[in-house]
Amino acid sequence: MSVEQAKRWLQSHSATIPALSVNLDKIAQLKEDQKHSDRLARIAIRDPALALALLARVNTNRGNGSGKDPVESPLAAISLLGDHVSHMMFENHPRAENTLTQEHQLWIFEQLIERSLHNERQVELWAQQLGYKQPELFKVAALLAYLGEMFCCAYDFKNYLNYVRGIEQQDETKQFGFHFDELTEVLCDTLNLPTLINAALSEKPRNNPVEQLLHYCSRVCLLSERGWYNPRLMLTLQDFARTFQMPEERVCSMTHQFAISASAESYVEQAWTPAAQLLLLTDTHWGSHLKEAPTAPENTLEDAPKPRSSAPPEPNPAAQISGSFEHAINTIRTLTKQSGSTQSGLVNACLKGLFQDLHLARVSLLMLSADKKHLQNRMSLGLKENSRFRQFTVELDKAGLLRILLQKPQAIWITPHSLAQYQKLLPSNMLASLMTDNFMAMSLFIGNKPIGVVYADRHQAPQPITADLFSQFKQLISMTSKALTLLAKR
Repeated sequence: MSVEQAKRWLQSHSATIPALSVNLDKIAQLKEDQKHSDRLARIAIRDPALALALLARVNTNRGNGSGKDPVESPLAAISLLGDHVSHMMFENHPRAENTLTQEHQLWIFEQLIERSLHNERQVELWAQQLGYKQPELFKVAALLAYLGEMFCCAYDFKNYLNYVRGIEQQDETKQFGFHFDELTEVLCDTLNLPTLINAALSEKPRNNPVEQLLHYCSRVCLLSERGWYNPRLMLTLQDFARTFQMPEERVCSMTHQFAISASAESYVEQAWTPAAQLLLLTDTHWGSHLKEAPTAPENTLEDAPKPRSSAPPEPNPAAQISGSFEHAINTIRTLTKQSGSTQSGLVNACLKGLFQDLHLARVSLLMLSADKKHLQNRMSLGLKENSRFRQFTVELDKAGLLRILLQKPQAIWITPHSLAQYQKLLPSNMLASLMTDNFMAMSLFIGNKPIGVVYADRHQAPQPITADLFSQFKQLISMTSKALTLLAKR
């Protein structure tokens, strides 16, 4: 009965979902190039809406009884349609920024795209681990695995928002009368989409390893939004390990690494990335915090204050500014107004404020190298002369969560409670040289360009790091980034 309700629901709505402007704009820039089918497909294949539009267009007359096999890849679809027709399609395709206008709607839709990109990357990297040489068709199926949910977000947002706010119950049938996977199946049947998409859905039997891989990856990416250590996800990873006869610890570790890789390659600027979810100290879902506006919970990978119309609003300040902290802030303000100030002077003032005014025990600036391939310790206060952390350096590709910090202004706070879970995601030489389980770090920017990461702790100090101190740490570094940006514009 619920499948029939999904069919009736689809009959009342468009079979197209909007695409993000970032991808449509890139495609528009390619129009003058006469030999760009490959580049056009690479952009289209990473946006669920555009990949769906291509496959639906070419497969309209390729259903049962047509004598023609359905087209399974966007690249093949573009080859059949031709570049001109493909461009015409995309020029007229609805933009998410223009059509998803209800409060929270665009942001939540972007979260679903982020999950789809995460799934695509997990499938690609796991396929390589398992020996598959050309997993392109697997990636298409992974990208489109959550179509039913995306359609409900785009066309029935009032019900979908109520579902998200009660996400822990996970019962979409109360809101819609059908499961999201059932709507995805209806879409696949109606539009003659690749049959592999159905393999990524809920509880159907898996007939071969490819279907099993797609199913497990889709489950992992969905459940990771509830927290990487929630019981249902752990059971899924255990089943994954048994199915593919691998150690459970290796499956868990590799899945975390692939999540970081997905975050690094994402083009969705305002979404919670899967790697950010790795830092949650308690299992939670981003939707459970949707009350007046989408905000991140405390003790996560947190965005520094940065106004942007489509972004979730920032949380209120965590603590009253103390006298010493006010001195540190005022020092940065004064230097910003002085004509002879330098960037190095501002950075030194920031580190000194953290060390002297906020009474942090060890403070360091880990700067990006000129070729953007390494992070290395360039300035320190409070470190012993023989501390190995003075010579700390790490390749950016191996920097794990430090690399994630550099994607945008954001901060982390590692506690004794969380370190055991996340230490594999931090450079081992960093942990070995610091010998602490309680520290903070935040990216430092000039405009839109990251220049490094500020590290701080209270190693061997009588007072531990508190939520108030973490808030002040972020505010001081955020103000320093703004000051450096103003100085660069002079």
